[in-house]
Amino acid sequence: MGAKMTRKESKETRSQIMSSIRSKGTAIEREMRKILNDTGLEFKEHPTGIFGNPDFVILERKIAIFCDGDFWHGYKMKSNPRLNVKENRVFWLRKIRGNVRRDLRVNLRLEKEGWKIIRFWEHEIKREPELVREKLRRELRA
Repeated sequence: MGAKMTRKESKETRSQIMSSIRSKGTAIEREMRKILNDTGLEFKEHPTGIFGNPDFVILERKIAIFCDGDFWHGYKMKSNPRLNVKENRVFWLRKIRGNVRRDLRVNLRLEKEGWKIIRFWEHEIKREPELVREKLRRELRA
């Protein structure tokens, strides 16, 4: 087997690629919408006026659901090969660490306001939708 090829783009191309990544309407959100539809509960997608901008909320139960991208939210920050960025490393690691701190602040504030927070990782939603569905059911029963 040959060595794995890595992409090498110019800084301008990489910047354009990264800036084109959407924060709403992503594939993981579409998958989560399907899972939430299975619950039979009424939910809102990207509701306005709720601190932290949850991806989904179940208002009647005051539940905020976040779909966190592995890269952007620092999944396994120390061992995730996707986070082993070479170009502009300081910038990206600072950005990701800032996102992680923001997520903690959002959780604390929403909890203080009486919200239950459920966060799912991108890889869970993509590769293990049945486990996500079961975790969601458990959280809804709690």
